[in-house]
Amino acid sequence: MEAIKDRVGFSGDLSEFFAFVASDERFFYGNDEDGRRRYLDESTEYIENMKALLPQYFGILPKADLVVKRVEAFREQDGAAAHYFASSPDGSVPGTYYVHLSDMTANPVTELEAVAYHEGLPGHQMQIAIAREL
Repeated sequence: MEAIKDRVGFSGDLSEFFAFVASDERFFYGNDEDGRRRYLDESTEYIENMKALLPQYFGILPKADLVVKRVEAFREQDGAAAHYFASSPDGSVPGTYYVHLSDMTANPVTELEAVAYHEGLPGHQMQIAIAREL
């Protein structure tokens, strides 16, 4: 964390740095449609990159694809956690990594990659899709 602190040019201690990261606007996408699109695009990019790496580390892979989507407006909630919706047992319907994007301050850029891997690949998609397909 000290190296990251230095790389972003922050001169305070780690405690101050954590407060800075949690509040500085450069660590959040805008709370507008462009910010939401950027969040979805970057999440999708992380998932696509992980798809290419999985065969190097796992022998069994899900047949089903995985997509990243914003939670539908009628059920979206500010501050709610992202979640995974399972693919079909035959793999014909992809799994979905859903993100609540009504309040972008709940989705810091610093957590985006970890959440994408947890909810998507190699996380719940590997766990649930493979189990259902077997």
